[in-house]
Amino acid sequence: MEIHHVVRMLFSCLVDADYLDTEQFMDETSSRMRESYSSIVDLKERLDRYIGRFSSSAPSVVNRLRSEVQRMCEERSAMTPGVFELTVPTGGGKTVASVVWAVNHACRHGKQRIIIAIPFTSIIMQTAQVLREIFGSENVIEHHSVMSDEMINERTRLAAENWDAPIVVTTNVQLFESMFSNRPSKCRKLHSLANSVVILDEAQSLPRSFMQPVADAISTYTRVFGTSFLLCTATQPLISGCHKGCGPVEYRGIDAGDIHCITDRSMDLHEGLRRVDMRFDMCELTSDEIARRIEGHRRVLCIVNTRGIASEIYGRLRESDDNFHLSRMMCPLHIRQCLSEIRRQLDDGGDRCVRVVATQLVEAGVDLDFPVVYRQMAGLDSLLQAAGRCNREGLLENGVTHVFRMQGYMPRGTIKESIYAM
Repeated sequence: MEIHHVVRMLFSCLVDADYLDTEQFMDETSSRMRESYSSIVDLKERLDRYIGRFSSSAPSVVNRLRSEVQRMCEERSAMTPGVFELTVPTGGGKTVASVVWAVNHACRHGKQRIIIAIPFTSIIMQTAQVLREIFGSENVIEHHSVMSDEMINERTRLAAENWDAPIVVTTNVQLFESMFSNRPSKCRKLHSLANSVVILDEAQSLPRSFMQPVADAISTYTRVFGTSFLLCTATQPLISGCHKGCGPVEYRGIDAGDIHCITDRSMDLHEGLRRVDMRFDMCELTSDEIARRIEGHRRVLCIVNTRGIASEIYGRLRESDDNFHLSRMMCPLHIRQCLSEIRRQLDDGGDRCVRVVATQLVEAGVDLDFPVVYRQMAGLDSLLQAAGRCNREGLLENGVTHVFRMQGYMPRGTIKESIYAM
């Protein structure tokens, strides 16, 4: 499996060298734009200053554990480059902690850049904004399909062509399609993965049907090209070991001995970050019954499995400016505006009502904090991610997440398999 990755890497070097050489001859101004980035050492200084600003934060249990995770990430960054896992419950500050590990690991082992791959476009803008606050907008490049026009300029366009910026934020699709592509425009950036650090955020969302080629690619890039990978999630996917079901296909993952865990079981993070009671309602509920339950709370989030169900429940709510609907029926700009308004109202010191009916686009990584969450029955990883939007900051003694079944709804695909596996 290594040979086709090696061929693509050589192809990437050839294509990018050809483009850059031509650009230097034909467009010297654009060529000079590629040279004005901060070093990894400079980025570490910025990161240290950013973290220092929060050292005086309220000493809650959640903040204490977040600081402990960051400390552990900094310590473990000295480990030999390879494949790493950062398993932290939702709300444990994985985004900043993973960046702490990546920057320190890059400094200690001479890595060139940090590439952060995210599965959902709904959270990529949020993550990129945090990174710009830490490292400066001039050092962070976004490369995905929902970039706003104001974020695109000549400098970002050039950097997106070959990922030569120190911090690259992209999608899983962009990353893995490039690894297996045969097109010059896709393969051009591949050589930037060599001797770099790649963070796979929300790794539980890697498609099961593609886990074999993904595991092979990670293994090859680690051994042959000196890339370090960090799988960051609250619910790690099965990426190690050999497994065979009843069919003829056998899954051969990464050797378990080659995957290093950053957090220790002795840290007892799951118990320390336990701040939600999950209650299962095994009776099937109608859309009207769900809507009535939602209206019984001033601040509540309801997450369902399909856009149709989200629209139906939202339509059952009494009309109010305090009600919000979030799904892929909306364009990316509208989703961002809606999320910003929800956050603004949640951060309001008053007790203003905020009722949100959404699909799974808010389930992982979106920084929302509700005292009550309703979640339609789904796989265990989805239930845990939904619970992560409940009492996220630990301001209450316990939040409540209600898991319910919808009347007349038959689960499909992997959702069905996940439910029946519980």
